[in-house]
Amino acid sequence: MNFFLNFKEAFKYLIPAQIRGIKNVDWIGALLAPIQSLNVVFNEYVLSTRYELRFNGQVMYLEHVLNDMFDDASRRIYIDDPSGQQVYTPYIFNRVEQQPPLIVTNKSEGLPTPFLYNTPELIVSTDFVVNVPTAVLTVAVQNQMKALINKYRIAGKRYNFATF
Repeated sequence: MNFFLNFKEAFKYLIPAQIRGIKNVDWIGALLAPIQSLNVVFNEYVLSTRYELRFNGQVMYLEHVLNDMFDDASRRIYIDDPSGQQVYTPYIFNRVEQQPPLIVTNKSEGLPTPFLYNTPELIVSTDFVVNVPTAVLTVAVQNQMKALINKYRIAGKRYNFATF
């Protein structure tokens, strides 16, 4: 939908034909100039709002908007999972669960040592990592990125920045 309207051309033909001279058309155009400038500002607002509404918290859209804003030429900003999230820790099972037993071995057997963790040690502090080139990331840019990510991210998701 196009919201742009040329008011001078639209109102030119509303002037009666008997008084539709160059002077009167220019005078009506001068009266409508502030409305025309407001229409231009409104049209720019519509276009920017449509652009903002194209994005949401999905990774591919968030990467797209970050690259559009901060690294338009090279498009090197990407989002990744935190590295510690894929590590699975051993769990001691009850007999009722019918799982294979956890066998503790000697050092001489050369098998990896199983570690038991407390619950707070298993909590990952971030849900995703924003990888940004060092040439792009400054303090001012990082604050702008935080504002943009907070605008689009899903509530409760935590993130941090990593440089490469």
